[in-house]
Amino acid sequence: MVFGLFGKKKAKPRDDEHWRDRIDPAHKEALEILEASGEVGPPWVPSYRAALRFGKMDEANDTLRGHIVPKLSKETYERLLTAGGSNCWAGFDDLAQSGYFQKQGEKSIDRVKLGYWSDREDQPVKPEILFSGDGHLLTVAPTGAGKSQRYILPTALTYNGPILILDPKGEVYKETAWRRSWHGPVFKFAPFDENSDHFNPLEFVTDWDDARVLADLLITVSGKGDPFWDSSARDLVRGLIMYVVKVRPGGVANIREILRLLSPSDDEFEDMLDAMRTANDEGLLELANSLEKMSEKMRASIQQVARAQLDVWRSEAVERVTSDTTEEWAPEAISTDAYFNEEMANHGIPLGGKSVEGTVVQGVTPSIYLIVPPDKIGSYRSVLRVMLGMHLNGAIKANQGERDPKPLRPYLFIFDELPQLGYMELIENAVAVARSANIRLWLFVQDLAQLRETFPKWESILANCKAQIFFKPGDLGTAEYLSRLLGRRRDVLGSDRELATPQELMGPNFDRKVVLRLAGQKPVKAVLPEAFYEDEQLQEYIATHKHRKP
Repeated sequence: MVFGLFGKKKAKPRDDEHWRDRIDPAHKEALEILEASGEVGPPWVPSYRAALRFGKMDEANDTLRGHIVPKLSKETYERLLTAGGSNCWAGFDDLAQSGYFQKQGEKSIDRVKLGYWSDREDQPVKPEILFSGDGHLLTVAPTGAGKSQRYILPTALTYNGPILILDPKGEVYKETAWRRSWHGPVFKFAPFDENSDHFNPLEFVTDWDDARVLADLLITVSGKGDPFWDSSARDLVRGLIMYVVKVRPGGVANIREILRLLSPSDDEFEDMLDAMRTANDEGLLELANSLEKMSEKMRASIQQVARAQLDVWRSEAVERVTSDTTEEWAPEAISTDAYFNEEMANHGIPLGGKSVEGTVVQGVTPSIYLIVPPDKIGSYRSVLRVMLGMHLNGAIKANQGERDPKPLRPYLFIFDELPQLGYMELIENAVAVARSANIRLWLFVQDLAQLRETFPKWESILANCKAQIFFKPGDLGTAEYLSRLLGRRRDVLGSDRELATPQELMGPNFDRKVVLRLAGQKPVKAVLPEAFYEDEQLQEYIATHKHRKP
């Protein structure tokens, strides 16, 4: 037998099974869409496939644009335009490298769950996306979207650090106070509940800076009309706060008393001016001189503006819960107690909520619930502003100095229905600090229009929140802004388009989804967490542990 007489037979090219993994993700997804639709027959889809396989991109693009697209249905064409968009969203590796997944064996110190990562609907195990460390959070969710069920209730139950919650319906207190009592004392400020704890803001005013913060919370400058009257009313209230605190120690000292001083008799007014002049306080002396030189008509007008803004403090229910303070309740001490709780842990002493031989060891980290019915928030916003603001200011003051070690669990403030409280300069200032003050704000709004109308620096607030959580938008304005935030991309046909159009964000593709914008990360299309009452793991934990008392 003679070998090689006619040369070696040319071998058939080996089929490369992995060629699809090497092509551009947008074209890969486009090919899958076309193959699944079956709308365009040979030779065009096979020609497109072959061009992609062998890297002939000009031929692939010409075939797609010239011969395939004109034959597609509107539905398939619109799907084709989304091809490759998933590559612009954060993937598993992106989130893992950035630390948004909990590693096996790693302890969850201060983390809160934002949702689940998933690249397909039938994915059996969806890893939790967790937020931790320094920084604030903002959630934008339409009314009835389930923000409380999916975020506020689970966080209140499981978070291990100090917490203050604006809880309009009282549901969070009802469902989680038992668990939070393991960490330390629980304070319920509920003016319309006979069992409410008490808090008197004036007990925590020690200087003019404190008085300024409290006056800013009590008197809002509307921005409509001449700001002189609101500003003058605020300055007067600030002075009266210091007068009550400094000149009348041991006397009646609450905000209801400030209101009484805004309607003095002639003799009472003269006695007050004399007391201010002899108080050995430059600020009070200046106030006394200013009031004396002021015309009676102007003074009466300023007093009237102040009385109007403080009117809700006339309420018997409010006066009852703000004339004294429940034992152990102190804004600055909350952060200090969190620090000592951390020290206890460092020395092997169990933190609150830990079981020791079948019993619960109570910690010293407090929890505060502010409960005012939703229909009364508007009229009682002054009271809520003061409660939130005084505690936020106390936390910032308590953490002005460096501590070593720093508490690992930030003081968490959950502000549900934030815009209903009106403008608060303290919020704008607080979002600019996190690490130095060891605080974490979680702000909730219904839409971005609310935020824009309430806070002049609303975009600064948005930018300073490291975790931005967008439910499926319920209004076009929020959808359009979110679409711009997500950016643009090149589609498979080479055109520039939004990563997600406003219509897509408001459509069925984002049902049960949440868009996350996390610092230093691509946008995330996540699956919403379970609702509180549907979370089997949480409900099993509650059934097993709720009967135990610290």
